[in-house]
Amino acid sequence: MSGRRSRQKGAKFERDIAKALGTVMPGVGIRRGLQSQGEVVPDVEAPGLWVECKCGNYASKVPTAALRQAEKASVGTSRHAVAVVRPDRKRAQVYLRVRTLQLLLLGGKTACNGPSEEGTTDELVVQMPLAGFLSIISGWWGAE
Repeated sequence: MSGRRSRQKGAKFERDIAKALGTVMPGVGIRRGLQSQGEVVPDVEAPGLWVECKCGNYASKVPTAALRQAEKASVGTSRHAVAVVRPDRKRAQVYLRVRTLQLLLLGGKTACNGPSEEGTTDELVVQMPLAGFLSIISGWWGAE
């Protein structure tokens, strides 16, 4: 796939994720981040979330790399780091840390993206279908 086509595919995937999040977080203007800003902004701008998106064959090789990227970039913010990964011809999966999932389920609006202690459950990564994540976000956003 050419570089241009690959970028277009990634941009479409980011728009699709923004639209999906917009259905469960209505009225807040969720959109793609400004890619020209680099790692200063997430791939998808959503209140309380730092969303990194990856799609394509390479995405399935190291899906947690996108999560590490989101965590690194979101340090010092109040956003929960999540990664949405879709290998070619497969459904999107969301990756997040156990502690992030716990906070979202409990309605926590403040993220804890700092370093965790080695050997704790904070290091564990949860993988879930996009639909399941959207259901959790719907409840989290409604808890405000």
